[in-house]
Amino acid sequence: MYMKVMKITQFIVAMLVLLLVNSVQAHQEKSYIFTGVVGKDSAMVEILGHDEVWNIRYFNFSNLKETYVSGSCINGIFQFEEQGFDAFKINKKNWVLEWKKNRKKVKHKLILMDTTVKKSEIYYKKRLSLLKFKDYVENDHWKVVEEVYSGVTFFRLKKPINDSINTILNQLHSSYALNKIDTEADSFSFQVTHLSKFLSFKIDYGNENEIFNYDLTTCRPLHFEDIVFFNEGKVPTYQSKEWFDYRYKVFPNKLMPYLKVEDTCLEKDEIWQFPTWFLENENLALKPFTPFEIPNCNMSKVFYIPLNQLNNTP
Repeated sequence: MYMKVMKITQFIVAMLVLLLVNSVQAHQEKSYIFTGVVGKDSAMVEILGHDEVWNIRYFNFSNLKETYVSGSCINGIFQFEEQGFDAFKINKKNWVLEWKKNRKKVKHKLILMDTTVKKSEIYYKKRLSLLKFKDYVENDHWKVVEEVYSGVTFFRLKKPINDSINTILNQLHSSYALNKIDTEADSFSFQVTHLSKFLSFKIDYGNENEIFNYDLTTCRPLHFEDIVFFNEGKVPTYQSKEWFDYRYKVFPNKLMPYLKVEDTCLEKDEIWQFPTWFLENENLALKPFTPFEIPNCNMSKVFYIPLNQLNNTP
C-alpha cells in the first residue's frame, strides 16, 4: 500500500513538473531577426514576444532611428499598429511584410536570419556598426570626435597608456549617440578635468552632471582609496563589509582636517562618508553627499585638496 501511494505521489509530482516546464516554455520570449525593406529604406527588423503578445522594432540604415510598436499574432499573422506610428502586417508563412502609411500599402519580402547566437545581440551590434565617427577638433592630449547621424561629440585620448580606455569612451559615445537618435534628447557637454595616469571627466546634462574616474593603466573605475587611504594596513575591497566599516568609522574624521569646513552644517560625519569626488587639475575635488535634505545648508559647495598633500598622488 505504501509503495502504491509513493508511486502515485511521484507520478503527480512528475506531472506537475512537466506542466510547469511546458508553461515556462509556452511563455518563453521568442525572437525573429530579419533584414529587408521597410517603406523605402533598407532596415533590420526584430519581432519578439510570446503567445499572442508581440512587439516589433526596426531601424532604417539611412538614419538608424529605431521604431518600436506593440501588437499581436493571431493565426500566424503578426499585426502591429499604434496611433502615430506606421502599421505593419507580417505573414509568418512567407515572411512578407505589408507596410501601411497614410492609406499607402507596400509589400516586401523579409529575409529571416539563420543564426545560433543571441538574436537581440545581432540587432544591437548591427546598429552600433553603422554609426559613423569623424574627427572634429583636437589638442595635444585628446581629440573630439563627432558621430555623424546624431551630431553628438565626445572625446578619445591621443596617446593612452592602455588602448582599452578608448574602447570604453567609444562605447559611451555610441550609447549617447543612439539615445540622441531615438529620443532627440537634449545635448550635453563634457569636460576633461584631469589627465595623468588617472582620468577624470564630467558630463553636464544641464540640470545635473555625471562624473567618471578611471585608472588609465588598468582602465578600471578609479576608487577614492586608489588616491588616498586614511588607515593602516591593506586597502579593503571596494564595497566589502570592511570597506563600509572604514567609510563609516574612520574616513570622515580623517578627511575633515583637509577640508577646512567653515559652515557647521557641513561638519556632520554622515555627509562625508560617501562624498562625490573627482580630480580637477592638481586637486582632489569633493562635494558632500546625503540622500536627505539638510535645511539652510549649501550641499553644492566643492572643496579642493591639493594632491601633493595626499599620499599616492598621481
